Amino acid sequence: MDFSADPGQALERINAWAIERTQGTITALLDEDMVHAGTELVVTDVIWFSGKWLEPFNREDTSDRAFRINRGETVQAPFMHREAVVRTLAFEEGDMIGIPFDAGMFSLIILLPREGADLAAIEEGMTYGRLAGMLDRLAGSPEIRVELSLPRFAVKDGYELADTLGAMGMRTAFTQEADFSGITSRKNLVLTAVVHKAFLEVREEGVEAAAGSGAVMTKGSGTVAAFVADRPFVFIIREDKTGLLLFLGRFVDPRG
Repeated sequence: MDFSADPGQALERINAWAIERTQGTITALLDEDMVHAGTELVVTDVIWFSGKWLEPFNREDTSDRAFRINRGETVQAPFMHREAVVRTLAFEEGDMIGIPFDAGMFSLIILLPREGADLAAIEEGMTYGRLAGMLDRLAGSPEIRVELSLPRFAVKDGYELADTLGAMGMRTAFTQEADFSGITSRKNLVLTAVVHKAFLEVREEGVEAAAGSGAVMTKGSGTVAAFVADRPFVFIIREDKTGLLLFLGRFVDPRG
């Protein structure tokens, strides 16, 4: 498309493409200031995922309880409750749980810090190798029945990745020295922006996404343990067979 002739129309076409690809979940992939007459090349990325739980939550069991934003502040948030068969893994700074979707191909994984542990510190020290090893051990752990309590939440964020990619070594694409001859015959083409937006909603029926207690505690009655995600945690959507991570993010505040 020709950005110089009608940047407004180009913006509408790109956003319409995103709406179609994400079933209306992402309605404005690009903002108005991202496309103008001087724009030459924009790279966008959208992923849409919708999964129903293997064992859905009952909406009638959803109730408000305190979510601890930090050590001194809590807010009320709707929590979903049910007994579920899941896989769990204890590690040095917390606990991990894998909640399966009904197709048997994907899982929502929650990484919950122990009481007093700092989520930011865990993230900083979490290398890819360590995370991959933990996920492999989780996949191989036995299934147990737990009393599961998760906040109902939605996370939406967007990123302009030019600076990040430049810091990783991809600098030439944003300069006059760029060479895109492999994808176009146009000369002197420069990458203007790389935009990524993601949306994820966790609710009673399942998950829809487009890009104290909380530990597994000592058994209570019978063989039922408890997992209560009532403080900031990391969430992952993982393809179970290949180990591919589709989404990785954090939930820190129910107020958004």
